[in-house]
Amino acid sequence: MDPDKARALYGSHYADLYNGLWEESDTWAPETRLHVEWLSRCIDPNVRWLDVGCGTGWILSQFPDIMRAGIDLSPSMLERARAANPGALEFRQGDIRDDIPDWFGSWDLVSSTGHAWCYVSSIDEVETIAENMARWAAPTGTVFVQPPDLCDLTGHQLSYDFTGGPPGQGNLAITGVVWSFTDEGGVHENMIWPSLDVWVGWYSKWFHRVEVHTWPHEPEFLPCPRKILIARGKRAPGDMEPAEVYFHPGPGQPDQEVQVFTSSVAPEPLSQGTNATEPVRLVDRPLSHLIERAAPWRPELWRALRHRGRRLLSR
Repeated sequence: MDPDKARALYGSHYADLYNGLWEESDTWAPETRLHVEWLSRCIDPNVRWLDVGCGTGWILSQFPDIMRAGIDLSPSMLERARAANPGALEFRQGDIRDDIPDWFGSWDLVSSTGHAWCYVSSIDEVETIAENMARWAAPTGTVFVQPPDLCDLTGHQLSYDFTGGPPGQGNLAITGVVWSFTDEGGVHENMIWPSLDVWVGWYSKWFHRVEVHTWPHEPEFLPCPRKILIARGKRAPGDMEPAEVYFHPGPGQPDQEVQVFTSSVAPEPLSQGTNATEPVRLVDRPLSHLIERAAPWRPELWRALRHRGRRLLSR
């Protein structure tokens, strides 16, 4: 979605509706409680916390004694955020695609819980936002983000990566989708939704440890349980050590263990003030395989299609 359209969408009318539609609604209260619970695990009394795409500042307002700040594209949303957080350090109107050098290495916790990053024009722009969040994190800081999974939108889990297929040269990879929805605020159109394994790859370039946690299946009407990504152990420029990726099963998967994988390809040296390198696959096998091992679904789409095609041709 074009950011200018997003700014217009999130005007005064939608800002007045927002908390009632989302943060404080009976429908989304279970997920809101999970955000507060999991963020509290990353917060100590001395933390400096930046919420990216902070909206009305509702999440920040749940921690009134913490040094906290927010950035958002919408002046109307920020007006509500300032009113809800009178003791906050700063609320800045800005485009989260901009690098903002005065924030480099400044924040102990950098979070994004509202999918503000999907209101852009390409996956490359989402990667720029992910990199900015990493740059803004302190050397000992943490990034907390709710990355998407295709199941969140469709209710069906697809493999991200079809190694060995489809027939012909190369492999097919689902790196993301474009989606739209309508609510009382208006039409949210053509939003960018990179795949979960893409997010893991991005943050493996910036941090030594990347954890993907599966939440309880709340609210129950969601097609599948949501996931969060927590990145810790920020790399110094020139750090070539491998990253470790942890997939934690959810409460509904008691028979599954935490899956731990170590990167086999070290990232290029990173600068805290310049763009990161092009995406590289950082683990011993495609991340889609790792995600499938940490979940109850394991579709074999292309194998089934090939089998069906051969049967049809043999008739």
